[in-house]
Amino acid sequence: MAEGLTTVFGTPILRAVTLATGTFIFWYNAYSAVFLLHLTKDLGLEGGTVGVVLGIGALGGVVGAVTAPWAGRAIGLGPLLMVALALSAGGMSLAALLAQPWWAAVVCWHCLSSCCRLATTPLLFG
Repeated sequence: MAEGLTTVFGTPILRAVTLATGTFIFWYNAYSAVFLLHLTKDLGLEGGTVGVVLGIGALGGVVGAVTAPWAGRAIGLGPLLMVALALSAGGMSLAALLAQPWWAAVVCWHCLSSCCRLATTPLLFG
């Protein structure tokens, strides 16, 4: 384990990607918990509707998986990762700004954040 940590934190690119991704995942999980509560408590959505809403995010994942190879070749993995993280955060921010109608906030947040976040996965993991 010590050798792995030394390698990751001793390599500037791996360190940057690890810290950026870890920070994003931490805050994304916090946001997701609050977002789920917002859907059920504030908007009064039923469980099935929440499932459909969360399923919309899968469409962004498909778009991200399809566009990742092209985007990686066009701008490179490093810039793509930064753009994806920034756009994902932007998608989460739009969800808060578009409280009415509720479906616009949900669609905007899920499509943007999932598409951008998952766009980097195929490039990072082969």
